[in-house]
Amino acid sequence: MKTKNIFGAIFGIVFFLALASMVSAGIWFDFESDPSASSMTVPQGAQLNLVMTASSHNNIVVSSEKLEAVGVGTLQSWNEPGSQFGSTHLWTKTHTLDTNILGPGTFTLRFSAQTSAGLESADLTLIVNPVDTTSPVITILGTNPITIALGSVYTDAGATALDNLDGVITSQISVVNNVNTAVLGTYTVTYSVSDLAGNLGTAIRTVIVSISADTTAPTLTISSPINGQTYTTAPTNITYVPTDVNLNKCWYSLDGGVTNSTAVSCNNGISNLFSGLVPVQGSNTWNVWANDTAGNLGNALVTFTVNDLTAPVITAVSPLNNETLDDTDVTFKVSTNEDAVLKYSLDGAANVTMTKTSNFEFWSALLDLDDDEEYTVVYTATDVMGNTASLTIKFNIDEDASDNAVDDTFFSTEDDDEGITIEPAIDLTDEEGKSLNWWQRFINWLARLFGLEEVY
Repeated sequence: MKTKNIFGAIFGIVFFLALASMVSAGIWFDFESDPSASSMTVPQGAQLNLVMTASSHNNIVVSSEKLEAVGVGTLQSWNEPGSQFGSTHLWTKTHTLDTNILGPGTFTLRFSAQTSAGLESADLTLIVNPVDTTSPVITILGTNPITIALGSVYTDAGATALDNLDGVITSQISVVNNVNTAVLGTYTVTYSVSDLAGNLGTAIRTVIVSISADTTAPTLTISSPINGQTYTTAPTNITYVPTDVNLNKCWYSLDGGVTNSTAVSCNNGISNLFSGLVPVQGSNTWNVWANDTAGNLGNALVTFTVNDLTAPVITAVSPLNNETLDDTDVTFKVSTNEDAVLKYSLDGAANVTMTKTSNFEFWSALLDLDDDEEYTVVYTATDVMGNTASLTIKFNIDEDASDNAVDDTFFSTEDDDEGITIEPAIDLTDEEGKSLNWWQRFINWLARLFGLEEVY
């Protein structure tokens, strides 16, 4: 029986070689896990086996074998002749591809080799999905924390869940609710959900069971803007005082509640501030809301008029107009009389936005300018109502300016306290003296003082 199997195997090999010698050269390129597939989708980090085969006839060896990701580059190359069977050369290899090399995306993998038929190639499509490490986001609906009365019925308001890849997965939220309204205390409702990648998201609501329910809404007082006031400089802040011992969150709207700001924590009984607001020309109504931990809602509003048609005033701080600087390192500094966006243009270049460093003061970045040059800088300020002003200044840089400055008191020849006169005195109005710098004149003065010949 064994002899018969050996003869069968030999016959099969001979038959394959005879068949191979009669067909043309060829290229075969397959996924080892699914040879019939022309494309495959895997997660990033997967190890993928690729099977590559090339045949060449007429005693021509296989050569220049290469595996590449089209548009990315060569992943591996060989130059091996393969195994010879008569006049046929057969090259085959299994290559393990680490998909971390490619990253996420869709790729065309190409295997090519030089055979007796010339340069031949075959393609496969590989889709690498990104690794999902982002947890779903759970948003708690209703008030959190919330206070309820002892013995009352607690109905949870629920939550929603959104995943960056899986989308809305609210229906998959698991809820653990241990609230017991028959017993005073603080309880939690825990929401959890996992995405398809196994990332877990959680959120917790705090429920306080109290002796009596809180039914009093927070009170709000808006101190600025002033109700009924007409402003020629647009207000950009709301100053308000919320009052409630169980105060939870505060928020505002500039359009009557159509669009609300994000609710933020606020402080009970003291002044709070919403800043960076932009009113409209004409009538404005701004609302402020506050809720407490029992879900009670308080509201206040203010109505005022903006008639701001005046452009902001720009004042140069440094450099000043027509100033001579003795350093090439320069920072532009200006101030305004109201909040605005400040930009500068140096010698006609594009505008650059300046940084607000204090209430109404703005600085540029540190600039490295050239010595012995004159510069023109144009500042532009635009306030929140769109009113625009500009200021143009000129300055120049002379790093030698401080060296050439003469301190006249240095050459004083009289002691005011003692009345002593030192001779000889230097004559700064001398024509010769005007042609020398102060250091050269001082050396000559010292030479004359000691009866020596002038050096300059």
